[in-house]
Amino acid sequence: TQIFQDPTLGQFVILSGSYETHENGNTDPFVLQIFSSGNECVRLEVIRQGTDLEMTLISPQGAIWQDDDGGVDTQPLIKAITNVRGWYPLVLSQFAGAPANADFDLQYGRFASNSAQCSPPTTPRTNNAKSDTGAAGGLSNPNSD
Repeated sequence: TQIFQDPTLGQFVILSGSYETHENGNTDPFVLQIFSSGNECVRLEVIRQGTDLEMTLISPQGAIWQDDDGGVDTQPLIKAITNVRGWYPLVLSQFAGAPANADFDLQYGRFASNSAQCSPPTTPRTNNAKSDTGAAGGLSNPNSD
């Protein structure tokens, strides 16, 4: 892990990871929890990849941001305006689920929600956010889903 400071972009952390397929055929996507304080810009960009990756970020309330080729060449880029404070699962995998053994570098930064880092923001694929009761669709029983 290294911290990168760019005068025009701000501060990023660069994380290195691997996507692997084992000899028995099991695929191991890279999975990480990303923290957000909510209502902020979370920018995730693959800056080096050994296979064509896809990236998925999931909000604790159900919003899903997903990208395959939004960055340079076929590198994924997510610019999420987060909707709640908490931990967001991040999954990187080969874009078509194909077997591969490949390393990558991921650039990660958190900024104010109006930052140019998220302009334009990635639109969530879905936004099935739960209500304050904790149940899908606003049901009164929080354990109904």
